[in-house]
Amino acid sequence: MRLIRITAFALFAAVSLGATAQTYPARPVNMIVNFPPGGATDLAGRALSAAMGQTLNQSIVIENRAGAGGAIGVGAISAAPRDGYHIGFIAVAALTTLPQIRKVPYQLDSVDYICQAFDLPVFMLTTQGSRFKSVRELVSYAKENPGKVNYATVGPGTLPHMAAMDFARKADVELTHIPFQGEAPAVTNLLGGHVDLYFGTNAVATTHNLRRLSIATDKRVPEALDTPTLKELGYPVSWSIKGGVILPVGVDARARQALEQACKTAVAGPQYRSAMQQMKMNVAYASGEDFKSAVLAESGRNRVLLREAGLLAP
Repeated sequence: MRLIRITAFALFAAVSLGATAQTYPARPVNMIVNFPPGGATDLAGRALSAAMGQTLNQSIVIENRAGAGGAIGVGAISAAPRDGYHIGFIAVAALTTLPQIRKVPYQLDSVDYICQAFDLPVFMLTTQGSRFKSVRELVSYAKENPGKVNYATVGPGTLPHMAAMDFARKADVELTHIPFQGEAPAVTNLLGGHVDLYFGTNAVATTHNLRRLSIATDKRVPEALDTPTLKELGYPVSWSIKGGVILPVGVDARARQALEQACKTAVAGPQYRSAMQQMKMNVAYASGEDFKSAVLAESGRNRVLLREAGLLAP
């Protein structure tokens, strides 16, 4: 009888797990975004969560866990319950840069990768009333006044910070970094005249009518054809902010597959693409495996720059 009870319990557990996987998701899913409300990562995450929710036939609830250049959010995702109901939407510099410059509670293999959903080239931006009307003027002033030109980013170790450091190195100028915990405070300080430059996205440039001095791409982009690339100005600097959906390691394979399919469907669908187009943000899909490969490649590239800048953690 004891053997029968054990066998019956095992069968019941297996059936229950199978039913749970087959009916996933049976309740709303929580999505942690690793930057504050109103920034590019948050806006893209909200657009994707709405589209994914329709595919999954469940709502996806956004939870912003900002701070430390995105590390707080990624740490929360990596430590979240592995039940398929806790996912993350992130800008990947928190994975590709931050673990190399300071202690964080996660590594590249602390999460699983579901899909990439956007790829945003980094722009060098200033206000319409700025003294700097071109990169040439900026470089000339910075050479004559080392350290007196300052720039804002959404935090140390973020992709905009990497782009700014790369530009300063290639232009042989000294710029002062002023980090903020999100796009909103960074742009507020730019508009208020407290910082000279902001390294960010085309979306924020459009929203706040900022002057696009240049873009960190190899060739001009359709959404800003009048903006010269840093490469054509003589500075071979190319950086873009990648982002997408991740999970804590160990989520059930069927739940993970359902999320992968929902993300693929959402990114390809008109709802997400229309929302991103309105926000002047670039849609860029990659599967979980390809997303992971891109993150690993970016991490290696960042390590080279961080080593040259003397910023690698001991």
